[in-house]
Amino acid sequence: MPPKKTVGVKTGLTAGEKKKQKQENKAKANPGKAADKKVKADAKRTRRKESGSVKKMG
Repeated sequence: MPPKKTVGVKTGLTAGEKKKQKQENKAKANPGKAADKKVKADAKRTRRKESGSVKKMG
């Protein structure tokens, strides 16, 4: 009888890590667009902070 396959823990990147890596690669390829996107994201962040918006988990 062949040995049963054991279920192991994945050692690869998580979805969040993959997403972050992909964003970094895009920024390297097109720094102009990345800078524009960062400015936009920072503006959104400050607006949310001013309005008192809170992210609820669960």
